[in-house]
Amino acid sequence: MGSVSLAARLPLGAVLLLLGLGAALLAPIGSLVDTGILHLLGEDKELYGRQRVFGAVGWACSSYLVGWLIEDGGFYWMWIVFGITLVLFMVLLAASPVFVSDDGRRALSAEQRVEFRRQASFRAQASSIDD
Repeated sequence: MGSVSLAARLPLGAVLLLLGLGAALLAPIGSLVDTGILHLLGEDKELYGRQRVFGAVGWACSSYLVGWLIEDGGFYWMWIVFGITLVLFMVLLAASPVFVSDDGRRALSAEQRVEFRRQASFRAQASSIDD
């Protein structure tokens, strides 16, 4: 007996309910990401367009590459790329600064963010001088 997908075994109403639930949970993600980016940019909101452009360029390049890999090597490569990008995302997430105050309830003030950026810029300049 061959394997049958879960969606084929569920009644149509249950499938539609699950699809609707998934769509409802995924709908606000774009707005939440945009809000988070604007919050992290602080006073530098004019850089928002640059963030969006490089996000679109990255998406286009990765879509082309993954599409080519899947067409050339089959769906096996989709799982390889997924695993690699998942590990890369986790590493980048662990290395990202978290803007939380000492009391853990609110993000850093604008002055604290500016100071953090200044220190990061200074560290980058110092490391380039050492090279």
